[in-house]
Amino acid sequence: MAEPATLSPRASERRGDWLAVALLIAIITILFADVLFLGAFPYYRDLSRYFFPAKAVLRTIVAGGEFPYWNPYFSGGQPLAANPEFEVFYPLQWLIFLPGFGWWLGTQLVLHIYIGALGMYALLRSRALLVASSFFGALSFAIGGFFLSYVNIPPFFFALTWVPLVFLFATRALEQPTVRNCSLAALLLGLVLLAGEPTTILQTGALMGAGAIYAGTRRRSLRAVLTSLGIVAIIVVLASLVGAVQILPAIDHVHDSVRGRGLALRVITGLSMPPIRPAEVFFPGFFGHISGSGVLYWGKALYTRSAGSYVISIYAGLLAACLAAAGVAARRRGWLLFVTVASVSFLLAIGEHTPLFTVLSEAQLLPSLRYPEKFVLAGGMALIIFAAFVADDALRGDRRVLALAGGLAALSGVIAAAMALSAGTTPFARIFARVFDCNSLAQAHFFASASRPDWLVAAIRGLIAAALLFILRQRGPSRAWFGAVVLFLLYDLGTTANRVVPRGSSAFFAPPPITHQLDPDRNDYRIFHASDVRHEPLNPGTVLSTEDLYLLTRNAFLPPLPSAWGYRTVLEPDYDASALLPTTRLFESLLFVTNMGRRLPPPVFLTISNVRFVLQNRKLQLSPDDDVQSTTPVSVTRADFAPRYYFADQLVQIRSQDEFLRAVTARPWSSRVAFVPFPPFHTAPGRLLRSSETANSIAIDVESSGRSLLVIGVTPHKYWQATIDGMTAPLMITNVGYQSLLIGPGRHQIRMRYRNPLIVRSGWLTLLAILGLMIAARFSWKGARGGEPATDS
Repeated sequence: MAEPATLSPRASERRGDWLAVALLIAIITILFADVLFLGAFPYYRDLSRYFFPAKAVLRTIVAGGEFPYWNPYFSGGQPLAANPEFEVFYPLQWLIFLPGFGWWLGTQLVLHIYIGALGMYALLRSRALLVASSFFGALSFAIGGFFLSYVNIPPFFFALTWVPLVFLFATRALEQPTVRNCSLAALLLGLVLLAGEPTTILQTGALMGAGAIYAGTRRRSLRAVLTSLGIVAIIVVLASLVGAVQILPAIDHVHDSVRGRGLALRVITGLSMPPIRPAEVFFPGFFGHISGSGVLYWGKALYTRSAGSYVISIYAGLLAACLAAAGVAARRRGWLLFVTVASVSFLLAIGEHTPLFTVLSEAQLLPSLRYPEKFVLAGGMALIIFAAFVADDALRGDRRVLALAGGLAALSGVIAAAMALSAGTTPFARIFARVFDCNSLAQAHFFASASRPDWLVAAIRGLIAAALLFILRQRGPSRAWFGAVVLFLLYDLGTTANRVVPRGSSAFFAPPPITHQLDPDRNDYRIFHASDVRHEPLNPGTVLSTEDLYLLTRNAFLPPLPSAWGYRTVLEPDYDASALLPTTRLFESLLFVTNMGRRLPPPVFLTISNVRFVLQNRKLQLSPDDDVQSTTPVSVTRADFAPRYYFADQLVQIRSQDEFLRAVTARPWSSRVAFVPFPPFHTAPGRLLRSSETANSIAIDVESSGRSLLVIGVTPHKYWQATIDGMTAPLMITNVGYQSLLIGPGRHQIRMRYRNPLIVRSGWLTLLAILGLMIAARFSWKGARGGEPATDS
């Protein structure tokens, strides 16, 4: 038999690439097989409480044959497509419109993990890194806690997914500014913009600018720096055209929402990263573990908001941390850029712990972007990429880097072992209490003892990592060594991945038992959850598992969850700070009255808001054997119901929010009262003959015996238009958060329509930009292949 031909170096690299890509796909598939094949759902935090109902609403409206301009299910009605939280224009979002909504909801998340992994691998390979070091960087990114922490925040997660590919073509464009490279970079950055998460957009642009400056300074020329920045500016402008359909309406919406008047500094900085949190880069259990009950997350007390951390984990693996630190100590290529980016990222992420945000706010340079901890993104990306570069140096035989990284890994193991041995002692508990601001020494003892298993694991992890690096230094890489490293990464990162992305069964999507207590004509009324307004937590009476606690939350029908099953809520807190100003003013009034010690607000708030059912948490005494899935933790009370459209029988003039507060608390009012900004008049009786409503339109037929006021319990916005018998009629703000029409005597046909013209105009801009960039990329690539000088790397 003839000997097989020896593969050329290029063919060998191609085979290595295919093997690396196949292994990345296989690892992600194995880790998330329950989501892909068994119907499991990553339900943690915002993903189940907010984004599941938001996507269900979007799917419902589109399935009804309408464009989702308006969302009638949240807070009396709010803009939908203009709000980036819904990601209406993000292409991969459209998978939820396919049959099998629940399955696609989870599968699209795993699809983004695949894209993130392959994008990072392609980026690192384009920088001439070895297959092994590129694989290491891609795996550290894709299944590390840093990336997977954003799974429960889809806009952030979707945007971050494409950042490695943006960097790939942006760096190519800086080196060889061809039409193709610039066009592809702009298209990919446009996807980030269409996902619509503002802090990711800002940080991606800043990192591109930093990369441009770095590329220019390497040529030791100011002209080169300016040229590089100019190329990045061109890419950003072109990408802005691609993202115009989301960005322009979002900016317009901000001016009409609570963010338009500016958020308080305490709200903006509410989730600032504690300065000691970077210790988690080496020790993933340093702050404890996020769980539904929160009993094992002792870092929570270091956040001014009781919700705890925004980014669940910043751990990208021990090897990545040790290699990055060793690269800085050894001053390997890119170390100064990494240190600069990481330092700026840290200063922004710790927010209120420095005067920086206060200074920016006083200078009116701080946009209404909540949660400084989001800015850890830039530092996390820089760490993973720089660690991959240092790993490449190590695999090429850099003995100094290997010695430093191995020493750091061993040191981390020794520190962890010492912590494990000390965890049960009183001195350790006292230090623990001071660092983590524990309520008592007993609590500190409990937390310290609970931390011991993690310290033991960290000790073993550190010693194994040190051994792997020592073997590489002494003997060089081998297949057995590579296999051991892959297994180590799978254990190190895989266990973190399962903690960061907990999954539950598809039972979460089933309608909760409370729906049997509500009337079937769900489109005719709204639900008010009193306990949610008063921030009264669910009290199951026992410690539940994370999944059971989320099932109980679903059963409690906390807004906006009811909208997932077609129910409308009103007077709920503004979860993403995007509510229109009239809604905000009405809710602030409700909150003021409720904080005066009332269990429930005055009935007038409920009647003008079309509330038929009031929900309140009730005390539970669950045992571990109880069936949480069938438990209803709230009581249901019928309110003095008023329809969504009614003729007012009382008019009360109010000229300010303060006057409204005085009026609603002054005395009981009719269920058909209207608080109006104009002088009252004697209203004639009227009756509703017929009404129908879709997401973007309202049709009402009425009859009035004289001059009257028809109250329309839908949130006012500048893009609502009304006609009476075909003639344009002015809509007036009524009851602070709703609107009304003046009606003359006789029968009338009233038609209302909501349509955002900015979306239509910017949509054409986006479409033309995408077509233009695709054509430019295609023809420039064909020209290069057809024999013209090709400048792509």
